[in-house]
Amino acid sequence: MTTRQRKKATPDTIAEKVIKAEGKVKDALVVLWDDLPSWQQDNHYIISGYRPASESFAKSFGSLGYLHNESVNIFSHLIPSIGSVVLAIALYRVVVPRYESITQGDILAFACFFAGAAFCLGMSATYHAISNHSHVVARFGNKLDYVGIVFLITGSFIPSIYYGFYCHPHLQRTYWTMICTLGLGCATVSIFEKFRTPAWRPYRAGMFVAMGLSAVFPVLHGVQVYGIQDMRDRIGLIWLLTQGALYILGAGIYAARWPERTAPGKYDIWGTNLSSPYHIPSYTMASRAQQIAGHLNWPKGMLAGQVAIITGSGQGIGAEAARLFANEGAKVVVADIDAAKAADVAKKINESGGSAISVAGDVLDENYLKDLVKKAAEFGNGKIHIIVNNAGFTWDGVIHKMTDKQWETMLAVHNTAPFKLVRAAAPYFRVKDGEPRNIINISSTSGVHGNAGQANYAVGKAGIVGLTKVIAKEWGPAFGVRANTIAFGHIATRLTQAKEKGAFVTTPDGEKIALGIPGMGEPPKDGSVAFADIPLRRPGSPSEGASSILAVASPLFSYVSGQTIMVTGGRNM
Repeated sequence: MTTRQRKKATPDTIAEKVIKAEGKVKDALVVLWDDLPSWQQDNHYIISGYRPASESFAKSFGSLGYLHNESVNIFSHLIPSIGSVVLAIALYRVVVPRYESITQGDILAFACFFAGAAFCLGMSATYHAISNHSHVVARFGNKLDYVGIVFLITGSFIPSIYYGFYCHPHLQRTYWTMICTLGLGCATVSIFEKFRTPAWRPYRAGMFVAMGLSAVFPVLHGVQVYGIQDMRDRIGLIWLLTQGALYILGAGIYAARWPERTAPGKYDIWGTNLSSPYHIPSYTMASRAQQIAGHLNWPKGMLAGQVAIITGSGQGIGAEAARLFANEGAKVVVADIDAAKAADVAKKINESGGSAISVAGDVLDENYLKDLVKKAAEFGNGKIHIIVNNAGFTWDGVIHKMTDKQWETMLAVHNTAPFKLVRAAAPYFRVKDGEPRNIINISSTSGVHGNAGQANYAVGKAGIVGLTKVIAKEWGPAFGVRANTIAFGHIATRLTQAKEKGAFVTTPDGEKIALGIPGMGEPPKDGSVAFADIPLRRPGSPSEGASSILAVASPLFSYVSGQTIMVTGGRNM
């Protein structure tokens, strides 16, 4: 048996084989890690699916037509980038015609958000598409990727500051300057050559986390100024915190090279897209856009999401308050002794796009008050935020002729009923959920200054002032409940109209009580000026009275509690 001898390779044949191997690698659609030049070897946990260096933009972009380990990265950025542009255009066409109050500032705030998102996602898609072109092009694309991230953070920061500090332009400018300065610094540092190397990966991630965390300062400032609930409405606090958490999560995943490091080769095609630091937050974009769009409703949504019980809201000031509350986004419980009128008020609110129910009954009936609270809580999914104790009437008489029934009825209506309603609703107010709670008790100048012929009414209305202050002192410190009294002067309602018009109320035992003031509305017989004791020379309207209730219930009065607000047109000042 003869021994076969291996022919010694010549330099020429070795060179030929190398050239052939290089040619195969160059012509292959995908290659392995070991086949890559050093500048493409970034993540050794990803073993296969690499595109060889193309030296051609046409070939790099042509790779969109087949599967490789950058495919998911490319399309998961490209599709949302295009989608954000389409969404921005669609939203613009819907929002501008819908809101007459929209300003250039609103449009610019939206534009910053969508431009930042589109640019970031677009630059990331571009980088991943051309990363196999050449060392020089890949390095340039990487810089674009990081600059895009800066645009995303800045673009999402600007509208939050715009709406969060809408009433404080100087704070807007301060925080905009802060984020733009940080963004410029991050963008500048990102273009330095040494920051593109794998060794600097954790530092790059940390740098952008620091920029993202800069949002902590305005958020804490806003919470200090407005409170948690108000900031939830102004800047979508929950969305903002979620967005920040996802930024940090994405950066951590990127730096840790997860999940590919747990099983090298397993996530070469699917799963490696998580290594892009801001890929995850991009999916919150649609929800974040919805929240930003909601800011335009702020002028009509000061009570958005709150549940309000308004007694005596079948007519007059109470009915106007119910309408105004609903216009501001509150779910209104219309409570009145007149079932038909209460139902009509609730119906009109619902027909106008609001949300209301009617619960008719007599506030002198304790069982009714308990049922009112129960139904309000059911209507509010277990929550009640506002009580307006507005129900009441007058039963006049001079002291020496006033009956016990007159006296006791007025105290029952104006003191006992509000007390029992507040007591029944206590479990829904003595809570610590960060949401606002308000109790507004309606009084009168008679309760503040007294009025001849109204001893019973004056004592009742003075008593409600005392109850208000006690509520503020008992429930304010631990639960943040605000309690205020509104003392009305001459408001044009059935209580102050001419008695000759025949308005009346009926007591539980069937007795009719005439309402109004004798001769009201007739010109003064002595030729004096009408309403001479009112500096504004006129009575207030029910709408004006209701507007004061809304103002006290709103965030505009968030630091006012235990006070008596005089709504009198200047009378008795």
